Amino acid sequence: MNNKLVAALLGLGFVWSGGNAHAYIYNEGMCSFGAVSLWNVGSTLSVDFTAGATMSAPGTSSVPVDFYLSTTNSVTSSSIFLKRSYQATITSPGPRCSAMAHDTLSLPATTNGSCFALGNYYVIARAGTSSQLATLHSVQAPGHPSFASFSPQTAPVGGLVTLTGTNFDSQTAVYFNGVSAARSIVNATTLVAQVPSGATTGKIRVAKAGSTTTFCNLPQTSGTNFTVDPYCLSSASYNSYGAIDYVASSEFTNNTIGLGTCPNYTHNTQYVVSATAGQVGKQIDIQFGSCGQPNYLKLFKMYVDWNGDNDFTDPGEFLIDAPSVSSDVLYTITLSIPTTVLPGTKRMRFIAAVHDDAGTNPSSVSSCGTYNFGETEDYLLNIAPAPAFSPAALSSEMPHAELTVSRGEESPPVRFGADSAAPAPRFTLPGQP
Repeated sequence: MNNKLVAALLGLGFVWSGGNAHAYIYNEGMCSFGAVSLWNVGSTLSVDFTAGATMSAPGTSSVPVDFYLSTTNSVTSSSIFLKRSYQATITSPGPRCSAMAHDTLSLPATTNGSCFALGNYYVIARAGTSSQLATLHSVQAPGHPSFASFSPQTAPVGGLVTLTGTNFDSQTAVYFNGVSAARSIVNATTLVAQVPSGATTGKIRVAKAGSTTTFCNLPQTSGTNFTVDPYCLSSASYNSYGAIDYVASSEFTNNTIGLGTCPNYTHNTQYVVSATAGQVGKQIDIQFGSCGQPNYLKLFKMYVDWNGDNDFTDPGEFLIDAPSVSSDVLYTITLSIPTTVLPGTKRMRFIAAVHDDAGTNPSSVSSCGTYNFGETEDYLLNIAPAPAFSPAALSSEMPHAELTVSRGEESPPVRFGADSAAPAPRFTLPGQP
C-alpha cells in the first residue's frame, strides 16, 4: 500500500512533490500563539505562532493552521473562519515545533451576515482537529462616526441640515438616502450637510470615507426618514440682521419675538391658514425683526403655489412685492382668493431680505435662490370649496394681496453696507481640507 493510501486511511497530512507523496505529517498541534489585544476595524492583525507535528521522513513540511474569530475561546459552529496559514514549517522527522511564524488576519465584513458587531472576540489558532490556542481582543472602530440626530426634518435640494453625533472629522462622509453630500464640520459632534442634487426622501447616514462596513452596534443611520422638499431652495446665506418674528391668523400664532433666534429658513408647514375659494379679506398678521441689530432696510415678498405644481412661477402666484418694511411693526396681509382656485393645501412662502450693497435688492430676490441676510418661511394655505350660495362680494379671478401697517410706526431704516457681510460658508467632501 503506497503512502498516499495509508495517509488517506489514517487522515494524515501530506507534503507533495511533483504529484508524489515523499513525506507526510500527523499529530498536528499548536505550540504557541500571540497577538496584540486591540484590533481596529479596517486594519489587519499581526499574529505570531508556532505549530508542530510528527513528520514521516526528512524534508520540509508546512503545518496548516486555521484561524477563527469567535465569541468563545474554542471553535464552535458560530465561529467565523478567517484564513488558513501555511507559514509554520518543520524540517526534521519526529515530533517537532516550528520556528516562530508570522501572518496577518483581516476582519470579516459582517459577524452575522448583515452587519459587524464591535466588542470583545477571541482569535483562535487551530492545528489538526482539536489542538487550539486563543487570545482575547477588543475590536474597535476609531475614526468611525456615529449618528444621533438631524434638523430640520425636511429641506429642499441645496438646503442645510444640521447633524449631531460623535467623531466627526475631515474623513466623515454624509449620505442622503445613498447620495453623497457636501458638508462642513463644525466640531467633533456637529456638522452641517447640504442636501445634494438627486437626493430622495429616506435615511441620512454618516460613515468614515471609503468604509463599506455596516455596524450592528454603532449607530450611523438616522432612525427616521429625512424628507426632501419638492420646492426650490429660498434662504438667507447668513443668520443675522433680519428675520420674520411673528406670523398669525385666526388659526394659529407663531411668535418668536424675543427668543434670540435668527434662522435663514424655517419650514413652518405645520401652521395652516384656512380660507375659502372666492373669499375676500382673509387676514394674516406678520412682523419682522432685526436679530438685535439696527433696523436695516428690508424688503418683503409673498408667494402662493395656487395650482400645486411645486413652484411659484405661474401667473398670480407672486402676490406681494414690498420694497421697504420695518422691524418691530405689525403688518396685516389682506388676501383675496379667486373662485377658480381648486380646493386643497397650497404652499405659501414669505421672504424678508435685508437690502445691502452686495447686490440684495428687490430685483435680485425671487421665490428661489439665496440672498445675504434675512429669512424665508413656508406655511400652508388650505382652500375649501366655494359655498353653493356666495355673497355678492366675490374676489376677482386673479388672486390679490395687500400689505398694510396694523400697529406701530415705520421708522426710517438704515442702509446695510457690504463691508459688514460675513464670509461665505464652505462645504467640502470627505478628505478635502
